[in-house]
Amino acid sequence: MDLPTLGYKLDLSVFLARLFGFYILIMITAMIVRKDHFKQFISDFLENSAVVMLTAVFTIIFGLVLVLLHNAWVPNWRVVVTIICWWTLAKGCILLFFPTPFTEKTRALLESPAPLYVTIAIDLSVAIFLIYHTL
Repeated sequence: MDLPTLGYKLDLSVFLARLFGFYILIMITAMIVRKDHFKQFISDFLENSAVVMLTAVFTIIFGLVLVLLHNAWVPNWRVVVTIICWWTLAKGCILLFFPTPFTEKTRALLESPAPLYVTIAIDLSVAIFLIYHTL
């Protein structure tokens, strides 16, 4: 069954690349502009094991949907979308099976700015890459 096209056909890889790219770009901007707010939010999140578990469940469901929809291991930019899909599923599984190590590593990341800046730089590069290849 095909999805409605609204008068034009949009490739799933292009759609997901734009979705991920713009989402990452918006989130990084918000994290930079409201750094203290996000640090507090993440800290509060890590303290509530029920919220961590619920997040794991929804992340696994979302990751499974993404992997089932887009599992294209091709030698071009589309493989980055596939890797993000699999990473989403893996992150949900990590949260579900290893919540304590995950929360400890995340707390350590919040305390040291250097790894956080590296993560932001990598995420920003991925966002720009995805947006560039779909415009």
